[in-house]
This record gives sequence, structure tokens and C-alpha cells, in this order.
Amino acid sequence: MELVVFFSLTWLVISFFFVIKKRLDIFENTFVFLITLIVNINFSWIVIDEMELLTVTQKVLPYTAYLLNRSIITPLLILVHLNFFIEAKTFVEKGLIITSSLILLLCLSVTIEVLNITEKINWNYSYSAIYYLLLFIIAIISYEIFYKLTKNAVR
Repeated sequence: MELVVFFSLTWLVISFFFVIKKRLDIFENTFVFLITLIVNINFSWIVIDEMELLTVTQKVLPYTAYLLNRSIITPLLILVHLNFFIEAKTFVEKGLIITSSLILLLCLSVTIEVLNITEKINWNYSYSAIYYLLLFIIAIISYEIFYKLTKNAVR
């Protein structure tokens, strides 16, 4: 059941990413995706294996669902919202995009816990919200750095 849910969500997010009008070009999208992926994998490794604040199931199919969420869904959702964020003109629009991103990612965290893929030991959803907000900020900063570097290299 867990794998079916997250496999379907993965295809939905991938399809949505390819359908939307992207503000970032392919190199910017790739760079931001890879930075977000690296941060997400390292953060989950620190929280789960080193600090033991969460436990992940050892069953194969639910663990695969966790990997789909960690390695594809979360970075791609951040990337989709970043494309909308860059396109937004007003502060209110940008705030709504960040809020919708946080809500969507927190819903995924709830789904993971409801399906017994992870178990919280010393963790709660406010920590997850702070982490997702920081991950979104890292994506914005990495986009800005890449954009400035490539803009200077073109001259």
C-alpha cells in the first residue's frame, strides 16, 4: 500500500513538473534539484541515523516509499514551488507560494507517519516545518547564486 501511494505521488509530481511553465531553464532546474537533493539526503541521514530522532521502517516496500519521498518528491516539489516563486510579482504571492509548499510537504510528512513508514521519537511537525522552510530558502539561495554566476560568465 505504501509503495503504491508514493509511487503514484511520484509520477504525479514528475508529471506536474513537466507540464508547468518553468521560469528556470534546464540548467537552473537541474542545479537547484541537485542541491536540494544533497541537502535533503544529508539532513535525513543526520536526523535518522546519527541523532536517532526518527526511525524508518526496515520493511522493503515501505522503505522504498520513503526513498521515493526523500529523493524525488520533496526536492521536485521544492523545485516546482521555486518556479512559481520566481514568477510571483508581489510579496503576498510569494508568501502564499511558500505557505502552500510548507502545507503540501507537511501533508506528505503526515502521510508517511500514518502509513507507518516512519516513527517520531524526539521529533514533531514544527521541526519538519522549519526544515522545509530552510530547504526552500536554500533552494532560493542556490538559484540566486547559480543565476549570478552564469549571468557573469555569459558576458
